[in-house]
Amino acid sequence: MLISIRSMKKSIFLAVFLMLLIMNISRACPVIDSVNVTPSTCLYTTDGSLVINISGGTGPFQFSIDGGLTMSVSNTFTNLAPGTYFIVVESSLPCTVIDTVTVGASSFLSASAIASSITGFMPLTVDFTNASFEFTGSVWDFGDGTGTMTAIDTSHTFTAAGTYNVILTVTDGSCTSTATVIITVSDT
Repeated sequence: MLISIRSMKKSIFLAVFLMLLIMNISRACPVIDSVNVTPSTCLYTTDGSLVINISGGTGPFQFSIDGGLTMSVSNTFTNLAPGTYFIVVESSLPCTVIDTVTVGASSFLSASAIASSITGFMPLTVDFTNASFEFTGSVWDFGDGTGTMTAIDTSHTFTAAGTYNVILTVTDGSCTSTATVIITVSDT
């Protein structure tokens, strides 16, 4: 089978054209080089941030950290809570790149309180256990006007009928977290 020179020229032209087209499309797509993440100070704060660093592609670019639901011309996002963010970068040509990044927290302080009983008749004595993580200090407020206690675990006697919000506040030096236990005391 003989291949004509004209047919060969068309094949070479088509191959070169496709190669140039692929090269131009790949140049139009940006590459996410890195994402600089600043963690939130505390587990429940929204002071984290991230900066998306890209190279290549054809601008202008748009950026998103919610999977493309909202787009921004800025590659910097602030006031972020700890969590996973779904990055989308779009170029001016129809090209989109995606990635995920996690913003952590510098402190994982989380208050947790356990009561031996949450209902009973007066006088009701309740043992409280501080089941918090990574704390350095704690304060119990029993909600009955008797003051506070700085012990890790403690007992308290409720002498009047009522509903009491017992609040445990823990700290690690930079963050604070609270847990509430509701105690209901009935008349005898």
